[in-house]
Amino acid sequence: MRKILLCPILLPIFVISSCSNDDSIDSEIDSLENKLIGTWQWTGNYLGVSGDADGSMPPNVDLFKSTMDCIKDWFITFESPNGREQTFFFSSGNILCPGQDQREGSSPGTWNIQGDSIINIVQSDFVRPYVIIQLDEQRLLYRDLDNDSTLEGEVYEYTEYTRVD
Repeated sequence: MRKILLCPILLPIFVISSCSNDDSIDSEIDSLENKLIGTWQWTGNYLGVSGDADGSMPPNVDLFKSTMDCIKDWFITFESPNGREQTFFFSSGNILCPGQDQREGSSPGTWNIQGDSIINIVQSDFVRPYVIIQLDEQRLLYRDLDNDSTLEGEVYEYTEYTRVD
């Protein structure tokens, strides 16, 4: 009989506490989405140091340095027009690559925030999850969710953008 009486008393406590956590997570997701919306210029791409999952250590290999200037001049724009599906697209800047006669963009895709730090980029039915390391008014830094196993250990690839609008 005692167990039966405890169930009606404890059930509202569980329901109330789970609702408040859901609101907090929803609020964090909304905040990330709002910070992400806009146009960002690609400013960095590197391999981190083995075991560095949060990008806090100086990079091991600077992939951006060896990238052609015309490719460095690319932008990504995240949109969420009037609460509709969240879309993104890439566009080239003013520096044209050899054989490119005009500025161009790639086919658009969609994006969504999962949990408190995962951004899913979806393009042509291919989902690529990334962990957001830093997102503020000026800087977006994310890394691949999955790492590459090397002889030195686990290494993550990081991508950095700077807001332009």
